[in-house]
Amino acid sequence: MVGLLVNSLARGGAEKIVLYIAKGLAENNQDVTIICLVRQNDYPIPEGLKINYLSNLYKYEKGFKPSKILLFPVMVFRLRKLIRGKNIHIVQSHLFSASIFNVIAGLLGCKHSIQIVNHSQINYEKINKYTGYIKIAILRFIYQRADLLISISRQMMDYINDHILNKSDVNHIVIYNPHDIRGITGKMDETVKELKFLKGKKYIITAGRLIKSKRIDMLICAFSDIRNYYPEYELIILGDGAEYNSLVKLSGDLKIKDKVHFVGFVDNPYKFISRSDIFVMASESEGLPNAIIEAMACGTPVISTDCRTGPRELLAPETDYNKILKDTMEVADFGILVPVGDVALLTEAIKHVIENYSTFKNKAGLAIDFVQKFSVENSMVKYLECFSLKHSNHAG
Repeated sequence: MVGLLVNSLARGGAEKIVLYIAKGLAENNQDVTIICLVRQNDYPIPEGLKINYLSNLYKYEKGFKPSKILLFPVMVFRLRKLIRGKNIHIVQSHLFSASIFNVIAGLLGCKHSIQIVNHSQINYEKINKYTGYIKIAILRFIYQRADLLISISRQMMDYINDHILNKSDVNHIVIYNPHDIRGITGKMDETVKELKFLKGKKYIITAGRLIKSKRIDMLICAFSDIRNYYPEYELIILGDGAEYNSLVKLSGDLKIKDKVHFVGFVDNPYKFISRSDIFVMASESEGLPNAIIEAMACGTPVISTDCRTGPRELLAPETDYNKILKDTMEVADFGILVPVGDVALLTEAIKHVIENYSTFKNKAGLAIDFVQKFSVENSMVKYLECFSLKHSNHAG
């Protein structure tokens, strides 16, 4: 049996990917179970998938919470018992906390093969002086004990090799996140009930958790300037999160509140993205941004910050992935890249797309073919190879 270990099935890119992998494994007659640290389930569970929970908590909270500290040894031994009892020979963990549990179970005598999928990027230059270095030390410790380490982009793999593994001899590969490209295109034409798209209006859209690192405040500021030149444009924000109130306040302070639509979390973002004119992502860091791939699949022109990691690999795949923009924007094969945190250049990029829209619509058309490489079918071929015993040093 294969175990897919994740913090929870809360709304998030990694959690969605775990469900794709589990479904793909089951369809290929693999015996698979999902193992969650807590019981939070925000996604529909595919019929027939088995889920085991290591605690009765209903929400996973980041940081050192008393409930987590007290439950930690209990959850570790529950995982150990589960692995042994169900004869799980491979545990593939997704996200940082889940990977700690995976490695500790191995240290406590479980003979499973340890696989770790890294979904997020650590900005090595901006880490906190103390807690950041501690986290890197923990990452180095757990990554070096993995039988297989998987990164979701080539730039991420290079960055981890250079800054965390220090050229350690770890079996480290890249598998792009699986995306249901056919499912995305099949949902684009569904009726939008949550918002009315008005004739004569144009729409800029973004999607993701409303957290500080997504820098949606930067997009709102750029949009405020865009309104001075192109008053027909409105902004759609899909997603929810801790920054909701501050972002609503910012749009009010900039006197554009009635032109910024906070739609919240939606099960089908594609019907919004496909009807919008420009997709913008302003993040400080990513892994391999699902939202950009989804926007490309929808045929919507994309603007993104050139953050580590992923956007360059998606929008400018023929360039050096280690290049990071400063003080200029870059017109790429499939969109535009701008430096992180530069509102002026983000504004300029949006203007450039609006003024050259047919050119960028053509780029978006080419992107539809390019993103087929991120399909569930292509990714699952590589994941199925991972779950063969050739990577299983501990399997017994």
